[in-house]
Amino acid sequence: MGERIDFSKLNNTRFVESDQGNISFDAIIFIKSLVDDRICWENDAVIYIGDSLTNNGYEFDLNDLLKIIPFIVTEIPQHHYLLFKDLKKIILISFENVMEFGTIK
Repeated sequence: MGERIDFSKLNNTRFVESDQGNISFDAIIFIKSLVDDRICWENDAVIYIGDSLTNNGYEFDLNDLLKIIPFIVTEIPQHHYLLFKDLKKIILISFENVMEFGTIK
């Protein structure tokens, strides 16, 4: 698998651990909590990048990503990186069912 980002060096970090059976539901709740707390917005542009099985990056509005994230995290066994287009926020959903969020000053 690819090298993980050291989220301890980022600001405003959040960490959630999920079990395999709930990862798609937990990913939605995790991302929605960032919107509810006004850390992210539904219309934020995010770039999806995987670390090994996907060869391309894909751009989505965060709200649209919520509709397909269950498929992505359950059907593609890799780390999933959601880089916000402003390059100041990132979400990691790991292959080990850990979700992390951080911002860069």
